[in-house]
Order: sequence, then C-alpha cells, then structure tokens
Amino acid sequence: MKPSVRSIAFGAVAAVAAGLVLFAGAGTTTGCNAQELAPQPDAAPARCDPGPFPFNCTPTTADQPHCSSDDKSSTYLARLPPGTSYPVGCSVNYVGERDDIGGDCKLEQVCKCVLPDFVVPADDGGVDDSGVIAPAPTATGNPVWQCG
Repeated sequence: MKPSVRSIAFGAVAAVAAGLVLFAGAGTTTGCNAQELAPQPDAAPARCDPGPFPFNCTPTTADQPHCSSDDKSSTYLARLPPGTSYPVGCSVNYVGERDDIGGDCKLEQVCKCVLPDFVVPADDGGVDDSGVIAPAPTATGNPVWQCG
C-alpha cells in the first residue's frame, strides 16, 4: 500500500512542528547558569574599606545637642558628609590597613560625639537619710567630637 500525498504532507508538517517544539524547548532549558563567584584562596585579600562607619548617628537638627561634621578638630571628620549634625552618643569608626599577622582590617580611629563636662552634685546622687533623691550629674557645655 502506497501512502497518499495527503498523508505524506501531514506527516511532514507534523515532523516540522515537533522539531520546532523540541528546538524551542531545548533553547529554554540549556544555556548559561548563574555563576557564583567565590574568592580564590591564592588571591590577594581585598583592600580594607576606610569608612567612615557611623553607629547611632541618625542626623539631628541644629536645635538639639549635637556635633557637627564641619568640626576641624580631626582630619577624619572631613570624611563625613559636610554640614551634618550628629547626636550625642554618635560613634564613627575609621578603618586602616590590613593586619599582616591576623589578616583583618585594623581599626584606625574612633570619633565619638560626647558631652565635655559633667557637674556632679556634692553628694553621691543616691537617696539621702530623709528619703530625698539627690540630683543626678548634669552636663555643661556643648557636645564635642572626641577622636582617639
């Protein structure tokens, strides 16, 4: 029995369609996978990021006790964004070169926004014999950067 022209044409169309489906499917399942890069053990260590790295330093308004980034008492403070007021308690870390022995980055400098002086009452600030609580120490002066 000889196949008809119609069955040959149908078979050819079906074969082409199946080939296209296989080709399209193969194109979506093959290709480059994402590569995860990991540092090589023989590579030089990455350069230390010098910072600044601020902690508890949400900028504040000028009417609150603050330290200014425009303070010229330390060259490290010049790395902070200019014209910014930082609250008392703000601490900024600055990193230096890598430690040759341990391999970690060295902490080069820490600058803190602190109150300069405290006035301590004559007594110890505790409860006296009559049950009255003595006043706690209070700060005097404007906050300053203390770097060291």
